[in-house]
Amino acid sequence: MILLFPIWMLAFTLALAQDSGCKTLRMNQLPPVVQTTVQAEARGATIKSISKETGHGVVQYEVETMLGAKHMDFNVSTEGVLLRE
Repeated sequence: MILLFPIWMLAFTLALAQDSGCKTLRMNQLPPVVQTTVQAEARGATIKSISKETGHGVVQYEVETMLGAKHMDFNVSTEGVLLRE
């Protein structure tokens, strides 16, 4: 019974990830206006990942960056507006 709990948690986590509408992208797959905002906000940091997320019918891009040891995430709307630093 103890071994079933971690397997159940893994299945639940995978199901949540699929429901979130998350898709990993490369910079050249973003709309030009989103690319401009991402490059401006990254400020020379290494872009670790970009994902397209849909939640409650709203599409946005989440960008994860690293500059040295500093980790920074931000979201950009489909119109290129910075949503969160």
